[in-house]
Amino acid sequence: MKLKTIIHHHYEGLYRPVGAVYFSDKIFGEMVVRRGICSEIAMPKREEKMAEKKETKMEPKVKVTRKKTK
Repeated sequence: MKLKTIIHHHYEGLYRPVGAVYFSDKIFGEMVVRRGICSEIAMPKREEKMAEKKETKMEPKVKVTRKKTK
């Protein structure tokens, strides 16, 4: 979750000043948005990630070609 700070605070041991943009996990991000400490800029969309994974699983990673022996 991408957040922008409204009120200065600490996250993962680092000081986040007003106006800083950073990424956090969903649980912490929802908590600080509810409290009014941060505003949400972007939320990762689960459907897009799932669609990407399904597409890549269908295609083989490396095309295997075997040599013909006589």
